Amino acid sequence: MRNSDAHAPIALRVQEEDMVATVPLVAELEWRSIVRQVDRIVNLTPHVIDIVVDGAVVASIAPEGSVARVAETIRNDGSIAVGGVSVSLQLVESQHVMGLPDPRPGVLYVVSRIVAERLPDRADVVFPYTLVRNDDGVVIGCGSFGRIG
Repeated sequence: MRNSDAHAPIALRVQEEDMVATVPLVAELEWRSIVRQVDRIVNLTPHVIDIVVDGAVVASIAPEGSVARVAETIRNDGSIAVGGVSVSLQLVESQHVMGLPDPRPGVLYVVSRIVAERLPDRADVVFPYTLVRNDDGVVIGCGSFGRIG
């Protein structure tokens, strides 16, 4: 792509069975590669995070000890009948994030996805993404990290 074409309008060609349509995309796409300098990765989950590339564990990140969590307020919201037994129903409201340090240059914090979803403006917060599973369906690692945008 030429530099002058970087923001040229583009269209998406959609085909379903016997119908073909060209639909303009609403947003412009900007192609870029972002490489961040990371001096330290801090695992704020309670689990070892194994990074898996081409089926092999290439790195393991041990838990730091403290765990970042989302505080919750829980209230009784009645009950429901299941199999002839009354099971309580709880109303869970997410609050603020606890246990996450302030940003530091060169430090990347790995947290659970639920924590990351509460912090879309923190570029230093990521979660295990592209989960890799064994033949029994058990997660054995991740192939990438995700960030909420």
